Amino acid sequence: MFTLRAAVMWTVNDFPAYAMVSGWSTKGYMACPVCKEDVTSGWYTGKVCYLGHRRWLPWDHEWLEKDKEFDGNTERRLTPREWSGDEILEQLNHLDFAPFGKTVSRTRPSTHLNWTHKPMFFELPYWSKLKLRHNLDVMHVEKNVFDTLVGTILDIEGKTKDTIKARLDLERMGIRRGLWMNRDSDKARGDLAFFSMKPNDKKEFLKFVSFVKFPDGFLYKYDARDGSLARRGIACWSCQLSLDVSNRKASRRAEKKCTQQGKARRINYRGLGSI
Repeated sequence: MFTLRAAVMWTVNDFPAYAMVSGWSTKGYMACPVCKEDVTSGWYTGKVCYLGHRRWLPWDHEWLEKDKEFDGNTERRLTPREWSGDEILEQLNHLDFAPFGKTVSRTRPSTHLNWTHKPMFFELPYWSKLKLRHNLDVMHVEKNVFDTLVGTILDIEGKTKDTIKARLDLERMGIRRGLWMNRDSDKARGDLAFFSMKPNDKKEFLKFVSFVKFPDGFLYKYDARDGSLARRGIACWSCQLSLDVSNRKASRRAEKKCTQQGKARRINYRGLGSI
């Protein structure tokens, strides 16, 4: 006979579930559970967006002095303060939360910031001492990155982030002049962005992806030959493999093509007597 003991070391969840297990709401202008009230956010493209990611770069990084390439401002602020578990617990103990229930008003006073409730995990005596209490599930993060990346590069309607609202926001912020709306004619229009594929390039990309060999059980809905990628998308668990395998194969193909072009140029140069 022996006594079996178990301990909860951390949680693994997606970002919406982060609010339930941490007690910090992941919606609104203070949705970041790391920056908390020191978050940099604003209203762009009809939704709340979060900026200021350069604050985590080394103090001498060259990107800190760039403005037009980012949000139009140089970055000289320090990294947001990191709250310890004991400090969070002390703050939660001084707040009064409404009981759970559908008929209970959920209006929070300003002193609560984005706290919605005190998590039950803090009843564990060691929970406030943990350095890392919550983890984001990489699978869901990669799914969002994959959909955004492919949807924008292929200029898929409804999935691309290169929208009219985004172009107008860039113009309002005074950055990325090459992506502003074209107002030469009576009707403003947005030209195809430099990072989006043209129709012929899109067909070549889909043709290449359709012949990439994946292990059985992955990308079962991924038949790019008929353009189904633009219509149906793929499952969460397939995005990681798709990003990894496709990017490596595409990189090798691009490297091989560049090498062949380089050899051809060297041959031409030799013929001209340049080398």
